[in-house]
Amino acid sequence: MTTVYEGQLKSAVRGIGLCEDASVLVQDDLQAPDSKVTVRWGMITRAEVKITGDGAAILERDGKKLEFRVLSPSSVKLKIYDTEKPPREYDAENKGTCMIGFEVPVEKSGKERISVWLAPAGKAGNAPELKAVEEWGK
Repeated sequence: MTTVYEGQLKSAVRGIGLCEDASVLVQDDLQAPDSKVTVRWGMITRAEVKITGDGAAILERDGKKLEFRVLSPSSVKLKIYDTEKPPREYDAENKGTCMIGFEVPVEKSGKERISVWLAPAGKAGNAPELKAVEEWGK
């Protein structure tokens, strides 16, 4: 993803891991440029979102529930962003959706790992071990 964020981040690498318990790990390993930046991570969903604590939420749709948990950084405040009335003219409307997300400050030239774990409610095992995306599969 580094080329997508050229001029905004020095590097950005994303990994998506499918776990044996049907959970999914989405991890972004980021490095800021020569200035402090704020990164917003977000996921659009058609589910009803209930924030249950810092970095934790339940997404529910059609009687099915999904646990949403931010594993890193450890202290984030989740927000629900409106996607039906976009803030900018060039943004598209997404009727029947919302975005769950959060913001993370990254210091000048600093590195940050953003890890979000999505698991079927009540069926997930232990959270996966976190390591650099480049080390996945080794």
